[in-house]
This record gives sequence, structure tokens and C-alpha cells, in this order.
Amino acid sequence: MTLADRLRARIAREGPLRFDAYMEAALFDPEDGYYARGPAIGRAGDFATATNEPAFARCLARFARDVRARLGDPPGFRVIDAGGGTGALASALAAEGFAVGVVERAPGLAAAQRARGLDTRPAIGDFAPITGVVVANELLDAFPARRVEATAEGFVELGVGLDAAGRFVEVPLGPADAALAALVGDLPSGCRAEASPAALAWIADLSSALTRGVAIVLDYGGAAHEIRGEHLPRGTLRAYRQHAIVDPLADPGSADLTADVDFDAVAEAGRRAGFAVAGPVNQGSFLLGNGLVDEMEAARVSGDLEGLFAMRTLALPGGMGERFKVAGLARGMRAEGLSGFERPRPGPQRS
Repeated sequence: MTLADRLRARIAREGPLRFDAYMEAALFDPEDGYYARGPAIGRAGDFATATNEPAFARCLARFARDVRARLGDPPGFRVIDAGGGTGALASALAAEGFAVGVVERAPGLAAAQRARGLDTRPAIGDFAPITGVVVANELLDAFPARRVEATAEGFVELGVGLDAAGRFVEVPLGPADAALAALVGDLPSGCRAEASPAALAWIADLSSALTRGVAIVLDYGGAAHEIRGEHLPRGTLRAYRQHAIVDPLADPGSADLTADVDFDAVAEAGRRAGFAVAGPVNQGSFLLGNGLVDEMEAARVSGDLEGLFAMRTLALPGGMGERFKVAGLARGMRAEGLSGFERPRPGPQRS
């Protein structure tokens, strides 16, 4: 029985699913979820990430060294990759001389990470207490999201049901609860949006694990008004297969489902959890402030045009450099002056 068949049977028994329940199954079902099948990452797969570019890891290593120095080079300093994917980023950080751990809830990915020799555990709390840096790169966007639609009478929560032909369709579930409505904020009537209480709950878990150091959240998104305004009226929910946007309800488990991260909500959750918050800043600004200038110049001098192009993709406005944001959540140290969260020096002028 396929995942789609099992979800249809569940809907027949229980009624329409809340959207986060559908997204949880589509991504994390242990047999047929997208991550159980093994996400296709890279140019030949469904989506590309910054972790495929070695310079990205070297910039994060510079940031981690800055944090370690600010903490006084404490014993037991570690870098934790929260949501390790293929393990490439964690392996690159280990090669930079750090003690590294990986948080991964998908069993298949965790097995691949352990095959690289990485210390992989299912939850951030399994590494507590942490002194060091936690990297959450494209983690929060994968937490199951809830969907709402604004109406003249208020917010209505959306779920997933079945039409007469047995196809998955979005259906109204009833009025959204007050907590969900507060996360969404202002929304014009007829428009849809997402919010992820689960992602914000992870920040509370992080606060129990990270005793000294900084967690950096890197993801596509922005301030609430930015992500709501840019994606009206349909919201930010997307499904990717082979770098193309596809119907998120067509074939659960076959595509990556994601929604933009509300960095206003991340910052507020961080402050409530006792973190000092830096940023958010554009990813391009953060990387340029952590050595990407030097990486690009070295690639230019060596004639590595492919590497130079990849680095520019990470940093340039209009693409990942602007679309992705970075927030720092500091505990046991000041957030002011962290490298990459101040204005970077200008990049190289020649190509």
C-alpha cells in the first residue's frame, strides 16, 4: 500500500487532515516519506543547497572560530549541524578541525551520515549541554506547517481531504485557533498563509540544549510582512521535484515540501527562550562578512571559474544571497559584533 493509499484510508477513517499532519507524513513517513526515500539534493536532484559549495563550510568555520575566541576557547567546544542532510557540511566542518555532531530525525539520512563517521543523533537535546555553534541550515522550512485562509469572518484553517475522484484537495477545517491566527498576523481576505508552531517549538528545545554559544538559522524567508506580501494570495507553500515547482498534493512523498520561514517569529521565539538575537541579515552579507571575499578572490586567481560562479550564487542579490536570511541566537555571550552580522567590506571588483 502506497503512502497515498494509506493517507486516503486515514482520511476516510478520521476525516480531513490538518495540513501539518499531511506535510509530516509526506516528508517523514518512515517507509515512503520524501526523506525516507532519500532526498535528491544537488543539480541533478530536486533542489540545491549551499552545503554543496565547499566555500560555504569554510565561511561557517570562520564564524565558529570567531565564536570560540569570544568564549575564551572553552574546552568541549563543538559545532552541531542540526538537520545534516547528506552529511557533506558536517564532514567539511570536521575537516576544518572542529568536533562535530549531527542532528537527524530521518533514519535513512542518519545512516548515511554515520557511514561518513559522523556522530549523528535524532534530537538536539541528545547533545546537551552544548558549548559551541549550532548550524540550522534549511532546517526550519522543513518543519510541518499549518495553513490558513483569511475570510471576512476571520481565519479559517485549511486541511487536506479527498474529492469525489479520490484526489487530495485542500478543504476548510473550521476557524483557526487564536495562537495560530496570532502567528499569521494581518492577512487580506481571500489570501492564504502558513505558520509553523513546530519550528518555533524547536527553538525552545534548542534553548534547553545550548548553554554557551550561538545558533545560526539560515533559511529562505524574511520578515512577516515580506513573506506575506511577496506570496499573496496563495501563500509560500511549495513542492519541488527536479528543480521545478509541482503540486504539493499530487503524489505525497515524491517531492520536497517547504514553506518560507518567518524570521520575525524566529526572533521573538528566540527572545522568549532567553537568547540574544542578532540579525536577521541577508545570507550574502553574512557570508561576505565571514571570508567569502577571500574565497572568491582565491578562486579568481586560481582560474576556478565554476567555483567562483557558485560562490557568487550564494551571495548575489536577487538570488540565494538575498532570498536566504541568517539570524543568530546567542546564549552566554553578547550578540553584538558577531562576524557576518555587521556590514561586510566590499567584495572583489574583478571577475
